[in-house]
Amino acid sequence: MISGIFVLTSATTEIRKITIQTFCATLGIISMVVIAFWDYQSISGKKNHIYLLCIVFLISVFIFGTGKEETGAKSWIRLGNIGIQPSEFVKILFVFFVASMLSKKRDFKQVCITTAFAGVHMIVLVLEKDLGGALIFFVIFIFMIYVGTGKARYLILYITGGIAMVFFAFLLFKDRLFDHVMIRVNVWRDPWADISGDGYQIT
Repeated sequence: MISGIFVLTSATTEIRKITIQTFCATLGIISMVVIAFWDYQSISGKKNHIYLLCIVFLISVFIFGTGKEETGAKSWIRLGNIGIQPSEFVKILFVFFVASMLSKKRDFKQVCITTAFAGVHMIVLVLEKDLGGALIFFVIFIFMIYVGTGKARYLILYITGGIAMVFFAFLLFKDRLFDHVMIRVNVWRDPWADISGDGYQIT
């Protein structure tokens, strides 16, 4: 956190931005400590409520989201001068949800049911064009399945399946859904082609 604040300080002289970033980072650390010591067993039987809350948070951007699709993904809600990304809160709830699903049963049927419910999260994020968020949720999910079941075959299966789905989705929908991803791919291929524009940051 401290190194991030120093980097931000060197990049801008606006005290307001630095203050907000410092406040949010401090709040994040406090929240992390509180959650780490929270007795999660108290909500282990409320997976349905947690799941509903997750979906409501995710689809809220379709109703209250900003008109401008920031960084290619419409995943932000503006409250005055403050931008909130609901998926950041859902990450914590998502961990609780998957843990609750696997707390009693871990057989193949339960894994399939959990996968189906978890998949809805990722589909909503893809529809928001938040591919980075969908990837984070996917990684969280497959490692929780692995830890929860202790079976490496699930880890291999999900990683292989995930790579395959990304490849085919990219081929099928790249011109309709993922314009901002195509820009990043093209910049990665040849960042020197547009140094003053899209390739500026990477060069």
